[in-house]
Amino acid sequence: MNILRLTPNTFSEPFKFSFFHDVIPSDIFERCRQEAQRYPYFRVEKTRTSNPNRIWASQNPGWLSAIGMEFDSVEVKREIAYALETPRSFVKMGTRVELCMDSVSSWLEPHQDDPAKAMTLQLYLDGNGISTSLGDISTDVKPNMAWAFDNQNTPVHSLPPLKYNRVSIIVNYVDDSWRDRSVLM
Repeated sequence: MNILRLTPNTFSEPFKFSFFHDVIPSDIFERCRQEAQRYPYFRVEKTRTSNPNRIWASQNPGWLSAIGMEFDSVEVKREIAYALETPRSFVKMGTRVELCMDSVSSWLEPHQDDPAKAMTLQLYLDGNGISTSLGDISTDVKPNMAWAFDNQNTPVHSLPPLKYNRVSIIVNYVDDSWRDRSVLM
């Protein structure tokens, strides 16, 4: 059962990426947002791996895990590949889903994702203001909005220092070279 709505608004500069609005039905979205609030906020600096207390949907039952399982479905993997206009198939790839409870002043340096990540998607659950920069385009935190890109051309992205706490879900489709299989759905 696919409950996600993945109608894209696709851009090609500075690299190809898509925005998705109203991704999760509102009642399920509210449950996910409430469930996320049971976790503490963490400050990340420089790299996401600077946070030793990462929260994986695969290891925590509940609504967030259910959303992770939706992103892991063959149907959604095909929809995302179609939306990103990529010839690559994500169907046989692993699905990594992380809940990010980023506190005020968290930031990430400009970086390219690990080559094992074939696709990156960030879905905002809560927060305000400027968020991830995709090249020279800044995204705003808008609850239930997501952006995604195919990592084939290793696009550079970053996070300027947050002015508000931000809650988001990061989804990656990863190939067989991904090192930590325990975090996959």
